[in-house]
Amino acid sequence: MDEIWNHVKNNFELCIPHLPKYEKIINTISEMDFKEKTVYDFGTGTGILAILAEKLGASKVIAVDNDDWCIDNALENTQTNQCNKIKIIKVETAQQAETFDIILANINRHIIEANIIALSKAGNLGAQLVLSG
Repeated sequence: MDEIWNHVKNNFELCIPHLPKYEKIINTISEMDFKEKTVYDFGTGTGILAILAEKLGASKVIAVDNDDWCIDNALENTQTNQCNKIKIIKVETAQQAETFDIILANINRHIIEANIIALSKAGNLGAQLVLSG
């Protein structure tokens, strides 16, 4: 776990205001199998979890947020880290037309609660749902 976290801190070029808040969820997802999985990152913020998902082998990542600054920052971070499997989209809710193998949501509790039904519907049969914030 520490090896993945240190790799993220030392090797990803990120424009992130409070990197330490990500440590727990990064440690959690670094133990998951992302190889050839589809990932939905709800509330992507800086894009750090989407970037990590791609670096861990995800075949496709949809990263969404409702904030213009976050969208711009996530785009910058994914470009800087040469990611090509991440699509960043501005949305207002978690509702998606497609389903995913892994769903990540590292956002405030009230946002998770307001979107929990849509998040659960976004998962394929047997999907993993990781909530944090």
